[in-house]
Amino acid sequence: GVRVDTPKAIKFYEKICEEEDAEACKELGVLHYGNKSYSKAAKSYTKACALKNGEACYWLGILYGEKEGVALDICKMLDYFKKACDNGYYYGCSDYEYYNYMIRISGKTNGGASCETRKLLGY
Repeated sequence: GVRVDTPKAIKFYEKICEEEDAEACKELGVLHYGNKSYSKAAKSYTKACALKNGEACYWLGILYGEKEGVALDICKMLDYFKKACDNGYYYGCSDYEYYNYMIRISGKTNGGASCETRKLLGY
């Protein structure tokens, strides 16, 4: 097999990500996640998501749901799943529907209020 030089791959994807390449930013996030550098993964996924990479939006949602590299925020998780869906990533659609339903029937998020209530109150 081929040996992967992760530090070299990270430098490669960083350079391409700086040029606003959504796929490179997403792949950079994957590499950081694999290294358990969750806050760096979140930063890379955030940039890729802003560049409309649906898969990156999905994985950013996962980070918010799992409290890896970012503060636990179920509403942000849902928002990123929705963005993933809006950008054509199927798993974002299915997870958005599932978790949105589960939150609605429980009436709670990690903040103790529904996402809709939290948005109305500005937090």
